[in-house]
Amino acid sequence: MSLQFCLNKFPKNSDLKDECGLPFGCVVRPFCKTNRAPLDATELPQAENVCRCTECYAYANGYAQFSRYGWTCSLCGAYSEYPAKSKYGSQTHRRSLPELQSELVELEVSRVELDANAESSNNVKQRPITVALVDLDAGEEFIELVKSALLAALEALPPGSLFGLVAFSHKISLYDVQGDVPVVKNVPIPSSGLAEDKLELEDVVPLKRLLAPIGKYKENIVAAIETLRPGPPWE
Repeated sequence: MSLQFCLNKFPKNSDLKDECGLPFGCVVRPFCKTNRAPLDATELPQAENVCRCTECYAYANGYAQFSRYGWTCSLCGAYSEYPAKSKYGSQTHRRSLPELQSELVELEVSRVELDANAESSNNVKQRPITVALVDLDAGEEFIELVKSALLAALEALPPGSLFGLVAFSHKISLYDVQGDVPVVKNVPIPSSGLAEDKLELEDVVPLKRLLAPIGKYKENIVAAIETLRPGPPWE
């Protein structure tokens, strides 16, 4: 994947961005072609050896700010300390790390093996989780592409993993597929933005109902995805 930003420096807050009058953009190319040959799998760095933000879990990258004892995430701005004997503490060493210097980085991600106990466990922390967030304000053609992509992803995910479907426009739609038929519960988005108007989504659909085992409820998940339709904000 390739990420290309229009500028090399970023404003520290949204007010400064608005005042500077410069357009900020990013080109994301998930399947960008590269001129170099792919690395041998045995030579790839391990993904678990790359620092991750303790707040949003983003990987360390060349746009983050590093110091002697920790680093500041380029996505959420959170500060994370390095683990013991970290390779990121030395500025000289950081210059040789591919995840900080290269636009195109290849990492080896360990496979997640699910045993029978994990697949039957009710503890969501023991199982891989995928949550699909779908913007219904897009056009019908875009929604159809999203539905096709979700159905393809569903086929690739292991049966023991958990899947949740959430759609949003002028309201948030939470899908509970763990029944005879899929059920959607809608939560209006407060126009005032006041804290007292907010509603906890956990009170609408508990997390254990939102995240459904794919192997057991695959047909209901497919049916829920097929119901996705673009809707006007006045609907």
